Amino acid sequence: TQTLNDYTALLLPALAAEAPRPPQPGAPAVDGLAVEGIVREPASGLLWLATSAGLLRFDPATGVAQPAYLSDPDNPVPGQWLYTVWQAPDGTLWLAGAVRGVARWRSGMTAPQWLPAPPGKTTFPHAMGFAAASNGGVWIASNGDLLLWQHGQLHVFRHQPGQADSLGNDEVISLTRSADGTLWVGTGDGLDRLLSIGGGQARFQHYGLRQGLPDSVIYCLVEQPR
Repeated sequence: TQTLNDYTALLLPALAAEAPRPPQPGAPAVDGLAVEGIVREPASGLLWLATSAGLLRFDPATGVAQPAYLSDPDNPVPGQWLYTVWQAPDGTLWLAGAVRGVARWRSGMTAPQWLPAPPGKTTFPHAMGFAAASNGGVWIASNGDLLLWQHGQLHVFRHQPGQADSLGNDEVISLTRSADGTLWVGTGDGLDRLLSIGGGQARFQHYGLRQGLPDSVIYCLVEQPR
């Protein structure tokens, strides 16, 4: 975690491909906020910031940051701390919150829409990241399950002892979807590749220390361009 003033002068202009400008008079102060995630909109160059004060919309052309929503009655925790932000192909922003779990938000909404807790749980596990799924769905990495939000329902995939093609570990840390559409899942015990999904079940190919990985904990996944 860094504060916004730690790297605004370097990171934000680089993401926006534009030189920084001083904030306009009366612009909301953002110095000192913890910035956990950044999404850049290619068309407009605007930046969405997941911060310790919620979701901010930052315009590099003016240096002005504005709250995306003024209040969120379903998340009364002071500051509405967000851990990360991710933009789906349809433009929806997915937010991982410190307390309420995961929410969806689009421009024009007065407050985020928070997802219900997974079946069998009273609270939403800590979300670590997101990846696009087929048919408009979204994969969610969490410290308790691999989750899939699709057609208004939350599906849960967990490690099944004795089942070699189940999820390798319930601590899902990272996700990425490769150019060919394959979902890769980084867990606390290796790397999983989604083989198939159907009937409420998912099959995975597991890669761990025996398959040559230098470490069993996969913190980040990035596909190398060819």
